[in-house]
Amino acid sequence: MQKEMSLWKRLLPILAVMVLALGLAGCGDQSSPSESQGGATESSADQGEMVGGWEWNADPAGSYLTDKEKAAFDEAYKTSKIEELGWTFNPVAHVATKKAEGDVRDVYLVQGACGDETEWDFITVKKLEGEDQEFVLNQITPGDLEPEDEPDELDAEEGWKFLPVSTAKPVMMPEEAQVAYDKVAGDLAGATPLGLVATQLVSGMNYLYLVQITPEGADEPTLALATVYNDLEGNASITETGYLEYAEYFDLF
Repeated sequence: MQKEMSLWKRLLPILAVMVLALGLAGCGDQSSPSESQGGATESSADQGEMVGGWEWNADPAGSYLTDKEKAAFDEAYKTSKIEELGWTFNPVAHVATKKAEGDVRDVYLVQGACGDETEWDFITVKKLEGEDQEFVLNQITPGDLEPEDEPDELDAEEGWKFLPVSTAKPVMMPEEAQVAYDKVAGDLAGATPLGLVATQLVSGMNYLYLVQITPEGADEPTLALATVYNDLEGNASITETGYLEYAEYFDLF
């Protein structure tokens, strides 16, 4: 296991943080729902112009949610403003939760769609005592990976917990992406692919996968991104990997 885990490095993401209450762009506008119309944000690549020629996977993704989790997401979704803007979000996995007095949060991996536009995001459904429910959206954007073998940890004392996905529900990916992943699965021992996030056309194809994995000695799973290169002859190899930096993707505070 130690050999496999040495593959993982931390991802330093390029993303924009958005709280729906600030106001969003509508379907077909220049900016996506991950870009705020009135709050402080970091720069984010425009739709279809992602860094390094990456494109989000627009093939419909499968879902690991149980019926109970899906019902909870749908109920929270009804209170958001996204539907008014033409965006729909398919929840792929319920990845983390926080349950503390007066502070309940649930984090979902979602695939967003608006017409011919697609993006992948994390949505944190935030319920603070005495306040209206909020959706906080963090966009997943392929970026540079920095060497780092240790994953971040969610603060269990604050009530955070990772949720393992059900392997009884197999992931649904485009066939060619599944074939490429299967070729390197032995080097990602113990990993469960949650979905194909993006592709990059090179001399061959790069595939960016989000996976769930339990690090050696850990009690709970964590999330990471893995880039797999499939050459023109059909040979696949892992080129970059990285643990998610949760403070950038989840609304933790």
